[in-house]
Amino acid sequence: MITITRRTARLVRAVVRRALGLSGGSGPSILFQARDNLLRVCAASDNVIAEYRCAGTSEVEQIWVPYECLSACEVRNDDPVQIELNGAHVTVQWRDSSGPQMVQHEVSDIEDIEPFPECPNELEQNPPTLRQALHHAMLTSEREAIRYAVDHIQLRGQNGEIVATDGRQLLAQSGFKLPWEEDVLLPRNLVFGCSELPADAPVLLGKANEWVAFRIGDWTFYLKIAKDKQFPHVDPLIPRPQDAVARFQLADDDARFLAKSLPRLPVDDEINEPVT
Repeated sequence: MITITRRTARLVRAVVRRALGLSGGSGPSILFQARDNLLRVCAASDNVIAEYRCAGTSEVEQIWVPYECLSACEVRNDDPVQIELNGAHVTVQWRDSSGPQMVQHEVSDIEDIEPFPECPNELEQNPPTLRQALHHAMLTSEREAIRYAVDHIQLRGQNGEIVATDGRQLLAQSGFKLPWEEDVLLPRNLVFGCSELPADAPVLLGKANEWVAFRIGDWTFYLKIAKDKQFPHVDPLIPRPQDAVARFQLADDDARFLAKSLPRLPVDDEINEPVT
């Protein structure tokens, strides 16, 4: 038997829903694995894996829990939730104001699920601003791509840059420590904007085979590298600083004022929303 809190059930379901891009109340089974006083929770789709780690028990236990079970018991309190495997069924039990509650689901077929990747031994630490940069890049990318992989973002290891485009606008951010030399393409994913993640936690990242791992607090996310896709050649579109004929610099207070005020101003071009 594995015991978690109702708050943990809510946290896991909220982050997994965002990471795997789920909608509605259905989703893949989630692995709960307890051993060596550690609880490991994993959920996966084709190109993303979300992993959560917290204190557990010394007992060795592994249970695949249907996604729907967590939605039944999740709330914002620390009342215990007991998860138990009984033959071909998973039983989840807890208490609320009306008394004992229980849901039971059949165990799904998980024989074909591939093993989860191991986190790289060495991770490069970056400040919390990397998480915000990744979220902005993902928002800039396109939901779907036709020709070029504009539904991916590009992480340039040699220059420490994050580049994203939807074919109409381009966002290039630099100054990060990426522990590889080549350029890698990662699929669009909005988990980095999830409010359940710690805002002030550093972002540790590394590359293992065909995955890039991002560790934020107790969570680790693996995004699958797209090796057979082509990203647009955007370098000619980015002016070199030495070629600039004029520069405009804003104080921090003015920048915050403009960021707050500009979205309320009228504009004729709703796609590019140019600022004069």
